[in-house]
Amino acid sequence: FCMAAPEAGQTVRVLSMGKAAGRLAEVKQVALLGYDGELTWKQTDEALEIVCPQEIPSPISVVFRIN
Repeated sequence: FCMAAPEAGQTVRVLSMGKAAGRLAEVKQVALLGYDGELTWKQTDEALEIVCPQEIPSPISVVFRIN
């Protein structure tokens, strides 16, 4: 959950999901609930980095599904 909706094109960094955190498996898929398009994302050692699309489904908050 992002309690404040990010701006279009903004990169959201989830530090707890970086490869170096060691608690989680490798991320295979990221989706934005309410958005049908593909997202640009990558999992680095430091964070999971998700680029927000031009169309944000809610101006209040957003939810990412991470598999």
